[in-house]
Amino acid sequence: MGLFSKKYTVGVHNGSFHADDAFAVATLSILLQGDIQIIRTRNSEELSRCDYVVDVGSIYKPTDKRFDHHQKGGAGERENGVPYAAFGLVWKEYGERICGDVRVAQKIDHDLVQFVDVMDNGVGKSVPVIADVYSFDVCSVIALMNPSGGEERVVNEYFNRAVDFAKNTIEQCVWSFRMLFVGESLIDDAYIKSEDKRFIVLEEDVEWREIVPKYKDVLFVVEGTSHADQWKVRAVRDTVHSFLNRKDLPIGWAGKQNTELVEESGVPDALFCHNKRFIATAGSREGAIALAKKALEA
Repeated sequence: MGLFSKKYTVGVHNGSFHADDAFAVATLSILLQGDIQIIRTRNSEELSRCDYVVDVGSIYKPTDKRFDHHQKGGAGERENGVPYAAFGLVWKEYGERICGDVRVAQKIDHDLVQFVDVMDNGVGKSVPVIADVYSFDVCSVIALMNPSGGEERVVNEYFNRAVDFAKNTIEQCVWSFRMLFVGESLIDDAYIKSEDKRFIVLEEDVEWREIVPKYKDVLFVVEGTSHADQWKVRAVRDTVHSFLNRKDLPIGWAGKQNTELVEESGVPDALFCHNKRFIATAGSREGAIALAKKALEA
């Protein structure tokens, strides 16, 4: 918009807020390059004057820029059965435009948007990761931002903070997932070039944990670190959500470092092996490759 133009108005309900409305508004803020004024109200007359309305108003009509899901029957669901909340409806309309890449937009929908939609619609089931410990997720973070007993002005101020948090999260996802897909071709090339398909060597720093598991024969990845004199060998897991290695590093290496690890592994520049045997380091590319080969023999 021009220097003296009126900002786009985005209507959203007042009162306590959740991840759904915060992320929906954040998406519009990114789309409109921050040139928005947030109107927090349930007054239908005020909402009718807004350029965009999310999570209130009982209307889902993208052509009119209305994105609510509280009407009778909701606002539809995805092919996998996950119902849309306001964030999902806004992302469905504008996500690809924001990302500039349909794959990135779809991955953000899968990894972030659908979870927020599920939680806001009260479907699915939250289960502990272990004992009585539950995930502390983005929905939990934003719920915690609601001030206790705050007057409307204070609640609005905290909602703006929640929107900023949501914007930062979305923007980080866009950047990270773009890099993920850029790295995919480098990973594929490394796999093709690997003589022993049980491990690959990545010459560049790329995120591989979601891509490499598609190669069922890869057990270890050798990669550099931010330190020029240090390389890593990491165990591959079937998914990023698993803590189970396809193959552990040797039990005799667990927790050892420097001289102890050198003696145990026989690799002259071996530096460290984690107690859980999913990562070990060496002082050179050759040393990390040697560790990987020895781990394969164990």
